[in-house]
Amino acid sequence: MKSKRMSVEFQGKPVRISLFHRERGTELILFIHGLGCAKESFELAFLSPELEGFSLLAPDLVGFGDSSKPKYFSYWMEDHAAVLKLSVGKIRVQKIHIVAHSMGSVVGLLLAEKLRDIVDSFFSVEGNIIAEDCGLISRRTASVSFEDFRSGLFDAMKSEVQASCDEKVMLWLGKADPLAFHRSAVSLVGWSDSGTLLQKFEAIPKRAFYVYGERNSGRAVLGKLRKAQIIGIPESGHFSMLENPRGFYRAIAEHISSTKHMV
Repeated sequence: MKSKRMSVEFQGKPVRISLFHRERGTELILFIHGLGCAKESFELAFLSPELEGFSLLAPDLVGFGDSSKPKYFSYWMEDHAAVLKLSVGKIRVQKIHIVAHSMGSVVGLLLAEKLRDIVDSFFSVEGNIIAEDCGLISRRTASVSFEDFRSGLFDAMKSEVQASCDEKVMLWLGKADPLAFHRSAVSLVGWSDSGTLLQKFEAIPKRAFYVYGERNSGRAVLGKLRKAQIIGIPESGHFSMLENPRGFYRAIAEHISSTKHMV
């Protein structure tokens, strides 16, 4: 799929965002990728017949994929959210559904607070909500200095990913800027350990959904959710949107429709 470019001004400096965008009216589904990933995580959404009636937006976060990789950018979760708000502000939208994977869920929760009046539903796709959601990669990254990460650990992680993950994930990781990856991981771990994300998730004014691959049914967060509706995607793990895309996008569409019926 051919990507588009958007330029926004953040803290007085231009930032270029690479994105997939399809316009189908003023009801938008925004997809937010995880640490080391890219907009292509959600490329198959644009082929989903169940989502045909929605506008779709899948950006590369700053520092990842084909978006700008400025050295001055903080890469904190709140600044990722601020840039996404600026990006959404350039699109004609009256209602938004946020679908956020892994680290993207933290960015999405902070964004949802900024767009509170138009967020109609929020889907955390195995997102970081509690401390246990930080996996080995993000914690290992956050535990070392940037210099140590850049000089050795990042390449070691790439080798591990290449041996255990889909080749698409390896391609996306290869596009991630080391500074963006390290700073994002530090911020991600800080937010996950803060104890505030679960409160933010369950304080979403409209409907909140937690989506997980059924191979990961032992996730600790599943026993802590009290208000969110839980959605299991069969025959999948952490990347359910890639491993069972038909089931994943059908579930998203069905539950978005269910929010309409309750309004």
